[in-house]
Amino acid sequence: MFDAVPRWLAERTRRSPLTTPGGFSPPSWTWGLDRSEERRLRALPHVSDLRRLRLPRGRGAAHGLLLPLASRTPVVRRALLSVLLAVFE
Repeated sequence: MFDAVPRWLAERTRRSPLTTPGGFSPPSWTWGLDRSEERRLRALPHVSDLRRLRLPRGRGAAHGLLLPLASRTPVVRRALLSVLLAVFE
């Protein structure tokens, strides 16, 4: 199991660092997941399955209602941070 950021977000953090309202700056991501990268992962030897896991609901309107609803749309789901489960033979 691993988490992955979409490629657009990884590229954005390399151009200019993100800063949270509290002043925290996470390190830039050097790797992002897009459809072609996902296909390459699926094609690796001994990978029998690769699937995105549905994240649990969070607190508040955004994380408890809006994001879970939006993540049901494939286009939006691919634009969000994700957790993937890789199953090996």
